[in-house]
Amino acid sequence: MSPDACAPPLGLHPRPARQDIALKPGDRLLFYTDGLVETRDRAGRFFDLDDHVAAALALPDRDAAVKRVARRLLEHAGGGLADDVLLVLCEPVWPNRQSKAGIFKTAMALQATGDQENGNDHPTSQ
Repeated sequence: MSPDACAPPLGLHPRPARQDIALKPGDRLLFYTDGLVETRDRAGRFFDLDDHVAAALALPDRDAAVKRVARRLLEHAGGGLADDVLLVLCEPVWPNRQSKAGIFKTAMALQATGDQENGNDHPTSQ
């Protein structure tokens, strides 16, 4: 899923546009901070979400998926980050087939710039 038009990050645009989407079982949303897309490799290339993230997010386990994204980011950066990164992977879950409202199950990883040497990503699930 891609937005209809590119826009500044949330909070920087004076009038954010609402976009409604219908999520189905199995769909996932990845929320992330700018540290993910602004990370560069040694050649100066940005981290490509299409190349690195889609396959990782296809893993059935949310924790494994978000850890794989964090690991690929560190590999891309050569082991060190210049900015903190927060990843929140959400997947809608409906309590029953008749329910119109779903809840989100999440997995998170926080990679602080000082933690990458120790591999201290901090995943949690809910």
